[in-house]
Amino acid sequence: MILVTGAVLLVTMSSMYIVFQSDAGLEMEKGEEFDGLDIWWVNWHRGLPAKVGDSAYLFLDDQNYIHDNITHNYSVVRLDLRNGNVENRSLTGLENLDNNTLLTMFLQGEGEVYLIGLQGISEENTLSHRTILYELDLQSMRLGEGWPIPGTENANMADLMIDDGKLFRMPGYTLEFGGNDTELVPFPNIVTWDLESHQMVDNLTVPEYLCDAVLLPFNDRFFVYWVGNEYLSDSFVYDAEEQEGEPLVPLGDYDNYRMYEKSAAVCGNAIVIPYLREYVNFQWKLSNSTFALDDSFEPVKGRMEVSDVGEAYWLFSCGDDDEVITLQYWITNDSDVMALNIAAYRTTLNEGGPPFPSWLMAVPVAVMLLGLLLFLRKE
Repeated sequence: MILVTGAVLLVTMSSMYIVFQSDAGLEMEKGEEFDGLDIWWVNWHRGLPAKVGDSAYLFLDDQNYIHDNITHNYSVVRLDLRNGNVENRSLTGLENLDNNTLLTMFLQGEGEVYLIGLQGISEENTLSHRTILYELDLQSMRLGEGWPIPGTENANMADLMIDDGKLFRMPGYTLEFGGNDTELVPFPNIVTWDLESHQMVDNLTVPEYLCDAVLLPFNDRFFVYWVGNEYLSDSFVYDAEEQEGEPLVPLGDYDNYRMYEKSAAVCGNAIVIPYLREYVNFQWKLSNSTFALDDSFEPVKGRMEVSDVGEAYWLFSCGDDDEVITLQYWITNDSDVMALNIAAYRTTLNEGGPPFPSWLMAVPVAVMLLGLLLFLRKE
């Protein structure tokens, strides 16, 4: 009788363990809202925001034009994602810039934020430039000394990314000047440097068609996708060492989705895509779905919670290991007073797992063992 009871418990609890496993889920919820901001931020904002801890940072460049001279007033805005406070601070350490260097955007590292600068390198041709990387102290808002990245002459069409203490220059294009003509020259390479020592780590050649793609470092490989007319189903995983691509079979049926800008971000052990374009009613529009790919590249689908404010708005995203933040910008015009508003939406991935405690599976096994011992003792 005890053996039979244990067997029944084992079958029942095994079924519950299988049936009640929790699926992975992607959740987006609204956080703090920042109201009544300077409307000119829309024009001054450069590049994408950066997220470190409970703060999101915006890089602003207020340009003043006096005849043919342009002056740049750089500042950094800190949005406190916990209480909605806004702090606007000027950059210091600008003595590390010369008059021929222009700061363009943030480059987010792993808990650090850098600024990318373009420095003119030819007096004869003012269009020629190279890329300088400056580390930014987020406490003092002070620029560190610039590091001229080797081989980045006129390479403003090749992405820079940071992963695992390394700086990546992705495949892209460089500009080649010849008289009055400008030519785009493919750069089919992935070049990596150690961020601390500035020493080159690798220079890998890739197929030339990847110059038009976005490569996101992830688990020693790259998630490859396109922004434009290609579909989410065209994405794949690329191993630069082996020079092999691996199709993402689970995404094969997602021809009705396209990437909305370069919005994919690594978040912990997953890639989060906070917003997409979707083909609905014979037109492409912002989707109400979000996507994530876990470390096995299985898709996890969530729901887009960004509200429709009834007027034109913009979306920008940034993330870290904990979550991805989407900032929604929109402009209000109340009583002839125009103001900029920003709402922060948090996107987090629940990786799932068995909610039914696995240790309870030992109960029926213990009952069966007890029954077996009593049976043997009786015999």
